[in-house]
Amino acid sequence: MSCAAPDFEDWWSFPGAWVEAPNQRRSGWSGVVRVEAAGRSFYVKRQYRHLCRDLRHPFGWPTASREWRNLRRLRALGIAAPRPVFHAVRRGEDGTEAVLVTEALDGFSPLAELGAMPAAGREAIARALGDCLGRLHRARLQHGCLYAKHVMVRLADDGSPQVALLDLEKMRARLTGRKAADRDLDQLRRHQRFFDDAEWATLIDSHARALRGASPAGPLRPPPAPAAPRYDSRDARDRPNRPETPADPRPPAAAVRLPARREGRPAVRTSLARRLFRTIFAIGLINVAITLIAVEYIYEDMEETILDLELTAERANFERQIADPAKVQSWRTAWLVALYVPDGADEPEDMPEMFAGRAPPFSAELEIGERTYLVSIERTAEPPGALYLSQDISLMEEREGVTQTVTGVLAAGMLLLGFVLARLGTRRIVGPLDELAGHIAGICPGTPFARIGKRYEDEELAAIARTLDELLDALDAYVRREKTLVALASHELRTPVAVIAGAVDVLEQRGTLGEADRDTVARIRRATDEMRADVEALLKLARRTDDAERSAPVDLGAAVRAVVAELESSAPEQSGRIDCRCDASAPCIVADPALVRMLLRNLVQNALRHTRQAVRIDVGGSGLRIADEGQGLPEHVRARLAGDVAGEVPEDGLGLFIVRLICERLGWQLRIRRSDTGGTVLDILFPPTANGS
Repeated sequence: MSCAAPDFEDWWSFPGAWVEAPNQRRSGWSGVVRVEAAGRSFYVKRQYRHLCRDLRHPFGWPTASREWRNLRRLRALGIAAPRPVFHAVRRGEDGTEAVLVTEALDGFSPLAELGAMPAAGREAIARALGDCLGRLHRARLQHGCLYAKHVMVRLADDGSPQVALLDLEKMRARLTGRKAADRDLDQLRRHQRFFDDAEWATLIDSHARALRGASPAGPLRPPPAPAAPRYDSRDARDRPNRPETPADPRPPAAAVRLPARREGRPAVRTSLARRLFRTIFAIGLINVAITLIAVEYIYEDMEETILDLELTAERANFERQIADPAKVQSWRTAWLVALYVPDGADEPEDMPEMFAGRAPPFSAELEIGERTYLVSIERTAEPPGALYLSQDISLMEEREGVTQTVTGVLAAGMLLLGFVLARLGTRRIVGPLDELAGHIAGICPGTPFARIGKRYEDEELAAIARTLDELLDALDAYVRREKTLVALASHELRTPVAVIAGAVDVLEQRGTLGEADRDTVARIRRATDEMRADVEALLKLARRTDDAERSAPVDLGAAVRAVVAELESSAPEQSGRIDCRCDASAPCIVADPALVRMLLRNLVQNALRHTRQAVRIDVGGSGLRIADEGQGLPEHVRARLAGDVAGEVPEDGLGLFIVRLICERLGWQLRIRRSDTGGTVLDILFPPTANGS
């Protein structure tokens, strides 16, 4: 490479190793070479006839040019991307060649190739990436090819991450930021294996903040207990080398009770009304664009055809008027200038400006001063020489400008009309759907279901309303049966438990039991107490009436200590195994006291049941943590707790099943993960609305 600033030929021919072999697409090829120059590394993208087309470039322009534009866009937005160094396009007879040179991102690694790191590091990366994508989508830009290998990450000395984006060839503007985010988040979610569910939720939260224009969330506070590995609810075979990492026990900044989302679906939503409006308006826009292009093409073709025919006729006429084949001759009319120069003769001194310095064959449209000329220079066979023709088409060009202005005004009017019609059409289509949604929203669970019963004019909506009414009939009958069953179970389940407890009391009062018999009776009493607690919990959860749940302030620290004392008194062998710690910031929550007591009892009982070692309970300002130091819960139990509640009854008992149901009933969040010692850590996170202190 020369010492001067390198030009197109230098970058095109400079040797280097292909990091992306040329791929044959779009009737051409494109490839990337890494080169070393002046002690720095560069990536050189070389393309030949690798074009893309859009409304601004209907005949195509290099994809490297579009990427050059997108790189400059990102730098203007303050989003990290490779620094553009050089770009140029060379058009030859065989096609278009393009070069794009960017500086290498030293110190960055693809997200797909990052190794094991602590949970805090991955969470920081998720937050930084969410903020980066949120700012991109806020500018209504869609990356279009957002795979994990196109996200580059660099960690500073203090551990803070910096995120950069690669492969901006397909980036384009969308109508809204949410539309831009739809494809990018869905594509990244399906193809990344770096973030787990909780870290992906952090990314989505950071993205939402940036999309709204809010400042990014600061670092999360460390958990009150030592960091422990996080359990990943997905199959371990998906990421065999993935380490387990600690989690943050605090609830996310957004609402705690989030609806379950299908794997791979982004949190961004859109509406049918907006999609219909955009579709109808886009159809109108495409029609206007096609009409404009067709009118312009037809006008240009007619103009060229007429002018070519006129010049051909004039050329034949002037060839017949050549009187002396050995002399230079010229003719002038109001719009035409003709000049004949025989072979061997010198150009005349008064050669017209539009002919000067041009040799046959030549044909082009020239602008000289304020006039426009169509010039044609051809050789004549008989007599031998060159005939120069020039036609003044300035008036035609002025008329063309007026025609284009009128066409533009008509196109703007058509777009405005299309916009109005799209709005009206969308309202007419979506209006009945909104009305039907209002009827459905008025249906209140826990009361007799009100039927929709409205006859809609549209056959499709009438079928939906009819199907929903049939479903409500079936649900109403099912609910009535369930309420009847609960009322019967309330008596039938409690009576046997009470009989067993009474019989145990009688046996103990007789005082005739031996040591072995007293141990057996104690086991029966513990089992009876657990059965009574499970029955009460199930009956409590089965009732959905308003007066069944009466919220009241609950001192969480006192409730935990009461449950621990109750368990230790009923099972003396468990005494000393439970280490209960309550912070000064332990909240007084507003909830159903009975459900809270059932939840705490089941959590502590299951922790004691699945380990022979100590159990630690931490009560903090935002949540409750229960950790054991033994083998902890079996893998399949942790997996079920980390996922949705299944419709089938768990084969390993009701305790943890009831825990999950109570958490959902109270609107609390349950997290489960593995500890450093191989045990299990259960985190219960309270929403801000539950704090009654």
